[in-house]
Amino acid sequence: MDDRADDGIKVANNNTGSDVSGHVSLCSALISVSCCPPDSCILPQDRGSCDNYTMMWFFDAAQKECARFWYGGCGGNKNRFLTQEECQSLCGTKIR
Repeated sequence: MDDRADDGIKVANNNTGSDVSGHVSLCSALISVSCCPPDSCILPQDRGSCDNYTMMWFFDAAQKECARFWYGGCGGNKNRFLTQEECQSLCGTKIR
């Protein structure tokens, strides 16, 4: 049987017979974050199109810092984070 992870990488095992596909996905995500922050960090603030407001964070590329904004609850773009820490860890050094 040729098992493959969601990203098409052949699933290996850790010599104990256990599946390590979850670890492959996690490692891919960590490499992506630490290597190359996404372009979402340079997108403008977008509150979305609904009126179910929640306080969120976005990366303000002009000010080179994370800032709070009211998110409407739907739509918008990927420059939106639940916490300041999440925003800073992903975008904090994107534009210097």
